[in-house]
Amino acid sequence: MIPAIYQLDELHNFIYMKAMTSSDPATGDFTIMLIHNPYMQLDHQTSNGIRSPSTTTSASPTASSMTASFYTITYHRVVHLIDINPDSSYVTGVIVQETLPMMYLIVYLARSPNHGDFIQIFRFTSSLETDQTDRFVDYDLGDNDVFIGRNYTACLSTKDYPGLMPNRIYFTDDDECSLQAFKGTPRDIGVYNYEDDTLSEVVSPQPWLKWPPPFWITPSFKDFPNTL
Repeated sequence: MIPAIYQLDELHNFIYMKAMTSSDPATGDFTIMLIHNPYMQLDHQTSNGIRSPSTTTSASPTASSMTASFYTITYHRVVHLIDINPDSSYVTGVIVQETLPMMYLIVYLARSPNHGDFIQIFRFTSSLETDQTDRFVDYDLGDNDVFIGRNYTACLSTKDYPGLMPNRIYFTDDDECSLQAFKGTPRDIGVYNYEDDTLSEVVSPQPWLKWPPPFWITPSFKDFPNTL
């Protein structure tokens, strides 16, 4: 591979892959986990400014957080648990061993809000025969939804969020190669329905920017004035 030279204001587009927090930053007590290049390493820093050295665990560009613990998954579907201590030291452990004979380029990890089980989502693009009528679905989300993309992966219950449609995957573009090479192309954003195997737009027409790629956020209304 031929090394590439980038200006400082361009470098962050290739170094930082994904960031997530352990809890609502509005509380003032949280930890940020960063997945970055060159080898999908992990760094974390507490809200009081204590930063740790990079972990040796390489992850796919996804992770999930529960309080002061982070769960990461590798390209071979190995799930790691990373416990963060108050002094920013950490303890890592493997809770799911490698179970795939091959690497998946895009893999996501989420936790079910109902029973806490892990949900693993594998994403790839392939050509299909349009006249093929047989379909196989190996999992049903039930009343839950999953959000995947450049953000952290979230699994939410539609009972708690009645504005969401159940048994669906909300997705944004997350192909690292195409994101960098084709910044001027439209982004792949939509909703996949498990029940009838269809795709739909989030809104129409789509108002998204082509760059930077869009991602899902979880807003916090704690600091908003009560106008009701």
